[in-house]
Amino acid sequence: GDAEVAMASALDLCVATGVSDPDECARVLAEHQLWKSRGDLESILHKALPSDCAERVAMRRRDMLLSGGGDDALLETVDGFLMKLPSAQRMRGWQKPPEEDASWASSLRSAMPEGYGICVIVLTEGPNAADLSCAIIPQAAKEADPDAEEGAPNPTHTQVARTPVDQDKLAAVRRDAALLREKQRRKHLDVGYSDPEGQGTHELALSLTDAAEELLSPFTSLLASVLSEAPCTALVLCLDRSLCDLPWEALGVLSDIATSRDFSVGFHVARLKGGDGGDKIDTGAMRYICDPHSEDIAGPSGSVERDEGLGLLSEALRGDVVGDGRWEGILGSEAYPSQGEVQRILRGSSLLLYCGISAFLASVDPHVVAPLSLPSLQCAVLLDRADNEPSYRAQSKADTSTISSILSLRDPYSTCALLSLRGVRCVVSNQWNTDASSNHARCQSLIRAIVDSGESVGGAVASTGVAKVKVYRDAVAAAAAAKKAYEEAVVRQGEKEREREEK
Repeated sequence: GDAEVAMASALDLCVATGVSDPDECARVLAEHQLWKSRGDLESILHKALPSDCAERVAMRRRDMLLSGGGDDALLETVDGFLMKLPSAQRMRGWQKPPEEDASWASSLRSAMPEGYGICVIVLTEGPNAADLSCAIIPQAAKEADPDAEEGAPNPTHTQVARTPVDQDKLAAVRRDAALLREKQRRKHLDVGYSDPEGQGTHELALSLTDAAEELLSPFTSLLASVLSEAPCTALVLCLDRSLCDLPWEALGVLSDIATSRDFSVGFHVARLKGGDGGDKIDTGAMRYICDPHSEDIAGPSGSVERDEGLGLLSEALRGDVVGDGRWEGILGSEAYPSQGEVQRILRGSSLLLYCGISAFLASVDPHVVAPLSLPSLQCAVLLDRADNEPSYRAQSKADTSTISSILSLRDPYSTCALLSLRGVRCVVSNQWNTDASSNHARCQSLIRAIVDSGESVGGAVASTGVAKVKVYRDAVAAAAAAKKAYEEAVVRQGEKEREREEK
């Protein structure tokens, strides 16, 4: 109840503040999103923790005391226990130290690396209207105006806006995203699957990106304006969960920027400030888990043919990525790993590479991950969701005895949230279904960029993944232009031949 009041009050204060003080408006919008995301994160953690875990027992007792008006002293004791846990501190997020004289925005900028930027994006939906509120906070500070009146807000590059959203267009984009997800899944499972003409997943992906560009044009215009004054090389999008299905990274304005996502500003800055491993990936503790249930098959994935010469995923990974002596891990083709072995791998990793067929939390029980503390795990790369028909059938049969709350943890948002709450500083995850060949190719380029070339994780993801959307779009445009030129040439040739015949 208190969380809902705080969330609503922060949004009302954001609307009241408006653009008169952009930094203050950004602060209260970030506070609103912090409380909003906290409810989602607590729900995910509660589902994932084993029923006899002390943290889950304390969470249940606190909820019971809050709902029943229990003893205040007991509630304070339970709250005190929970607030000492790292997961609660991450959900609460970074707060400006009270002893600092600087403003919230100044303290936030001092915690951000050079060339950084943070965008807070909140969707408010009602029965008849929807609004998109956004605040863009670049790291670069604006020089003070010596002629400004006393008490006036400090000059800032921060920009805030609240614009109405066309609910029909929003619903259409969500339908397209769901359709793309379903088609991507079906074509990797069904041998006889074929796309209707002009409605393949590649065309649908471009159509979805174009529709998202149109829907989010007020945000992209505002962002372009901010970036022209305060350029950023890296940008973090703090998104509501309801906006996570949209292809934000493929927006044109973000094409040259390393873009990542997080749950809230407070969570992200706590992530930047926390961790024991520093900013550079420790290559001395790289671990992998590959196809732990040995689900890969040598044939095609549904209607998608396997790359020629590619063997089973375990063999290919050992030969092309982890066979240089710097890695330690588990190959499902050699042995079925125990829960204790999986936990040992997770605890001992600075960089975790998971290459599998089923989703990460389908192959690894959430109850195995949830009790762990993983502050030394700097980055988890999850290249999963490459189901084939046999693995899908086996997993569907196993899921009949799995409760729905555990099944709900397998979506990308929940998986990244659980790992982040356990201390992982960065998570890379597939959002849609793919196949083993694509995962292996992505694994090679991504690990090469992070480990061998020393790129940041965000930069590596951008260069090896998102950048290919632009390359494909340019190729489609070039092919369309060539086709049009050919058709025009054919028409001109026909006209010349008719003229000759008439003569």
